[in-house]
Amino acid sequence: MAENPDRAPLSGELAQRVVDLIAPTISHNVNVMDEHGTIIACLDPERRGTLHRGAQRVIAEGRPVLITAPEPGTSDRPGANEPLFIGGELRGVVGITGDPREVAPLARVVALTVQLLIAQEDEQDAATRRHTEARDLIAALSSG
Repeated sequence: MAENPDRAPLSGELAQRVVDLIAPTISHNVNVMDEHGTIIACLDPERRGTLHRGAQRVIAEGRPVLITAPEPGTSDRPGANEPLFIGGELRGVVGITGDPREVAPLARVVALTVQLLIAQEDEQDAATRRHTEARDLIAALSSG
């Protein structure tokens, strides 16, 4: 996957806020992985920063991946993993731990929710930048 150098990486802070809000509501663990397959948000702090093989498969294949029997020696657990597309680019993965057949629909809904929240935050950041640039331009013009 070609990386866009102008794009900021997926925010671990935003991802963790989403996990903290959604996981208790759906009674399943939620993981968010970055575009390299590293867990950046989850309920288990021990797993943060570890590589998620299922997420790497999602990134490599560009499609959802169900984990029924995790590979030995990995921190992966049974569940469903969905790609996170932001602005048409694969930016990460959302995983829901549980019986893959049961949690696959939840994973799709959570991935859509995360995509919408990230898009909203990106739009707010862009609006803030435009406002700051306009204010700076007006200040420069008024100072002569």
